[in-house]
Amino acid sequence: MTNAPVTPDPPPAKQPFQFTLRSLFVVTAVVALLLGLMVWLGFGGFLLSLLILSGIAAYRRAWTTAILLFVFTVFIPCAMPFCPCSCREAARRAQCLNNLRQLGLALHEYHNVYGSFPPAYVADQHGRPMHSWRVLILPFLEQKDLYNQYRFDEPWDGPNNRKLHDKMPEVFRCASRPSGSNPYETSYVAVTGPHTAWRDDRPVKLSEITDGSKTTILLVEMKDSGINWMEPRDLAYPPMPAKINPPSARGISSYHPGRANVLFADGHVFCLGDDAKPIAKFLTIDGGETISEDDL
Repeated sequence: MTNAPVTPDPPPAKQPFQFTLRSLFVVTAVVALLLGLMVWLGFGGFLLSLLILSGIAAYRRAWTTAILLFVFTVFIPCAMPFCPCSCREAARRAQCLNNLRQLGLALHEYHNVYGSFPPAYVADQHGRPMHSWRVLILPFLEQKDLYNQYRFDEPWDGPNNRKLHDKMPEVFRCASRPSGSNPYETSYVAVTGPHTAWRDDRPVKLSEITDGSKTTILLVEMKDSGINWMEPRDLAYPPMPAKINPPSARGISSYHPGRANVLFADGHVFCLGDDAKPIAKFLTIDGGETISEDDL
């Protein structure tokens, strides 16, 4: 009796859809995490992180994940012009917050070196403002070459320094500023005054901020400031209104609808809405009030 040949069982069919679905889930989770970090890294840092993760996935031969991450990296900037205005504005606002954060880091590095924050301006022998704090922190913004071109033996608008007016570092420019506005005016200013963290030409130490650095505003946004980034001029309080986007006076304001970003003396940034409670107590360093961020 002849035995019938035994037909081997066919190999199990591959299920590429399940693998692709799992990869898509992983990529989506990673992108969601990176979106959360975008406020810290800025939009460019976010895209760079995606590209690095794509390279790591390719190195580990996770080709589907690598391709999806790479597609995300290319697609997001290409899709930005077609995103709703609110989506694009959210990215610009995140970049603006990152600018303030970088300025805060530079101010604290200055404090570490010199034992105080810089003065709002350096005055000449007659008390006239000559040089801005924005110039003084250039070495701490990786702008040492630009700082070395600046002449401290002449005013900010002297013959040599005038040639540097159009070399403003991007960190002083809000990403939401309209393209037709003055490209060399700063979007970030100090709040100066006898009880603020910027007492004209006298430097202030962190130890002098008795109200607490976490609840004391250091820098604010100001739209249409009309202040060249090198000019030793900022916002004086008073008479500046202690409000956000005041309708009839120059003050804390921005191109972000209904809000403005600020930097606190401890280095953290915050987005204040038009409906924020009066912020006068956040502008002074020694008012003696019992305050917290919950008051905003």
